Parts: sequence; C-alpha cells; structure tokens
Amino acid sequence: MLVNRLAAVPFAPFHAIGQELDRMLDGAVDKKGTAYPRVNIWEDEDSFHFEAEVPGFAADDLDVSALGDRITIKGSRGEPTREGATQHRRELRAARFERSFQLPIDVDGTKIQAELDQGILRLTLPKVPEQKPVKIKVLPQKS
Repeated sequence: MLVNRLAAVPFAPFHAIGQELDRMLDGAVDKKGTAYPRVNIWEDEDSFHFEAEVPGFAADDLDVSALGDRITIKGSRGEPTREGATQHRRELRAARFERSFQLPIDVDGTKIQAELDQGILRLTLPKVPEQKPVKIKVLPQKS
C-alpha cells in the first residue's frame, strides 16, 4: 500500500498546485526560469555553433529549421506505454518544446550539419559567404 506522507502536511495542496503547473507548462521553463532546452551558441570565422541539451529525445523526435538568420528547434516525444501493466508512479511524461534564435547574420541553410550525441544536439551553421566579414590589410604609408 502506498502512503502519501504529504497529506498530513498543511502545505500539501500547494505541492499539488505546483505539480499541476509543471504539467501544464510541460517543462518549457525549468525551476530557475531558464527556457528549455538550454543552449550554447558561439561563432568562429566561418560558422555559428549551437549545442542544446535534449536528454531523452531521439533524433526522430527533433525538427531543426533555418530561414535566413533564424534557427528554430522543436522536439516532441510521447509517454511510454506499458500494455497490461499497473502504473504506480509516472514522472516521465510526454514533452514538447520549441525555441527560435536570431543570429546576427544569415546562415547557409543548405550546409547546416546536425548531430545528436548523448542527449546533446550539435549544429554547425555555416555563414553565408557574402556576409562573412572581410579582413582588409592596412598597409603602411609609402614615403
């Protein structure tokens, strides 16, 4: 027999409200107010690089799109089902997210590389060649 020890605590209803809010937000924002998934974005001379934490998502659960200077990542996974089983606790639930990011310049959407490794989505977003900064060598004045 499972016993709910929180029932005797006067704040138990607030715990239930918090759980319901978590369910409604579906993990879109974590306890620290950070949007999900957490990301790192940086650039080098030729590309932008992007990493996102997506634990529990398979490559088929993810959708990445690029249009100009905007990158969008979406993810969706269903709840595991167990036919003929009695569920005693369900903390792993379906999850869905969508985040968009605007970069300072356009990227070449036809050359984006995406890889999922151990719950980290890694993207390499090549810059459009015409928009890459051009280095101009300054020559000393001739006397």
